[in-house]
Amino acid sequence: MFWGPGEKDLADEVVKGIGSGAAAIAETRCIRDLARELASCRVVVTNCAGPKHVAVALGVPTVTIHGSSDPAAWNPPHPKHPFVRLEELPCIGCRSNDCPYNLECMTQLPAERVLPLVERLLAGAEAKA
Repeated sequence: MFWGPGEKDLADEVVKGIGSGAAAIAETRCIRDLARELASCRVVVTNCAGPKHVAVALGVPTVTIHGSSDPAAWNPPHPKHPFVRLEELPCIGCRSNDCPYNLECMTQLPAERVLPLVERLLAGAEAKA
């Protein structure tokens, strides 16, 4: 789990929710720290935010969870960068920063929709090794 200034409590909560095997790295205080850590990853699971774009620039495969953002505008059209979102929500892709639905697009996305994309990217990385 990557986290920056002011995000320690949230990072700890996410790690706890993931369960055993999950850990938070040391605080990343600048983009250089973040880039160094991201470069060591085989796959990054992320929302559409700055760290995702740094990972893409470094050539690290990403699985991006989109909610209000439009993947056609913000996700590279490349097999190393798939995205997932709850297409069945009537508000999906609303582009709103102020959600009246308690961020269902992010909080209700089951891990079972994300995991196969991660596994596919990891399998491709292992085939090249």
